[in-house]
Amino acid sequence: MEFLFRFDINYEQHFGSAVTSLILNNQNKIKIIHIILDHASLKIRHKLDIIINKCQL
Repeated sequence: MEFLFRFDINYEQHFGSAVTSLILNNQNKIKIIHIILDHASLKIRHKLDIIINKCQL
C-alpha cells in the first residue's frame, strides 16, 4: 500500500498520531509513505527520524 499525507504546521500533531498508528498497525503492508509539507519543523523532522529508525523503514 502507498499513502500520501499533505498538511501544514497546524496539523502536525494529528499527522503524528495518524502516521504512527498507520505504521504500527500495517508495518508489513506499507510500501511507501509520501509526506508533503510547506515547512517541516525541527520537531516533526526529529519525530519522523525516530519513527523511521524504530520501524526500520
